[in-house]
Amino acid sequence: MREGELYLYAGELHRSMVLSWSEAGKSRLLSIPAERVAEVKQKSEEYLRFRRARARVGEIHREILGVMTGSKRFAEKTLEIKEATESQRVHAL
Repeated sequence: MREGELYLYAGELHRSMVLSWSEAGKSRLLSIPAERVAEVKQKSEEYLRFRRARARVGEIHREILGVMTGSKRFAEKTLEIKEATESQRVHAL
């Protein structure tokens, strides 16, 4: 959302709140009526918080997978050592 952009309307410059986004590779603009600016700002801030939270969930998920992968490798290595130790004990008898 961009604020305070100047537009020429009926031969006069005026300020307007504009919502901008990209769609199919093209920039789109939507002028926000003055009576809806506060609502749109709030919704825009909520959406930004949502996107940040969603990104953080992805980071946490990758961390969990890393721990799980590390734990699995640790368990596999421990089992290998245990099996090798038992095998050596059997051969020693």
